[in-house]
Amino acid sequence: MNKKDMTALGAVGEALGILLVAGYLAIQIFYGVSYHIPPSRLICNLALALLVYGFLTMLGFYPEFVNQLPKDRCQGPVRKDTLAMVRIEKLLFMAALLVPSVSDALGHPMDGAYSLIAIGLMLVVALVFEIRIIRQLHKNDK
Repeated sequence: MNKKDMTALGAVGEALGILLVAGYLAIQIFYGVSYHIPPSRLICNLALALLVYGFLTMLGFYPEFVNQLPKDRCQGPVRKDTLAMVRIEKLLFMAALLVPSVSDALGHPMDGAYSLIAIGLMLVVALVFEIRIIRQLHKNDK
């Protein structure tokens, strides 16, 4: 993320995201060693989480890719809303991975509805921000 786009709240969000990633990785390793999970499955879980987190981080550097906008249109409030959406989605994704991992490590598997709720929340956040971005783009065109 560019320095010009970083706010205090954004820095806190990024730090929280890093803590969530570290917590997820630690719990997955703990869970894998404690319950003798095959190394291939553990590596796939860790690699997938890091891959998605890395992709979302990359979108923080290039927010114009989110909505396929030219750089000149992805400025001001549109850029700000896009970056906020990416940060929130990244936090929600990592929290959605971390919560069931903690629950599993404590020996209380979660119901499958949790995944649907997490996905629904992520979709609602994306929808709200996309509506704001579309409205701002229409406002800029007038």
